[in-house]
Amino acid sequence: MRITSMALVLLLVGAALSAPSSARQTALINAFSDRKTVESIVDCFLGKKKCSPEEEKMRVRALATMRSFGTCPPSMCTPEEAAEMSTAMGLLAEKYPDLWAKLIAAMFGIDLGRK
Repeated sequence: MRITSMALVLLLVGAALSAPSSARQTALINAFSDRKTVESIVDCFLGKKKCSPEEEKMRVRALATMRSFGTCPPSMCTPEEAAEMSTAMGLLAEKYPDLWAKLIAAMFGIDLGRK
């Protein structure tokens, strides 16, 4: 599990670094500067709070991306959305490794039980 998680993190960080730049990408990067916002989204993903419609849309795409080893399936994301999802995953892993670990653990049914 540890090797798979590390490989996934490396894949997503690499994808984030190679993602095209745009105004939406910049807004996404800026959104990750606020930990409270990121924690709220992660809590939605983990089922600890009710997701807003936008958070639910992100949650579905993020889970599909994580299950597909860092690539959002074309049936769920446009190429631009796939790039944004890769950037978001990379930013989460880089800026908030504790929250990233909670998401990865949750995929395997593990509750880390800490904030």
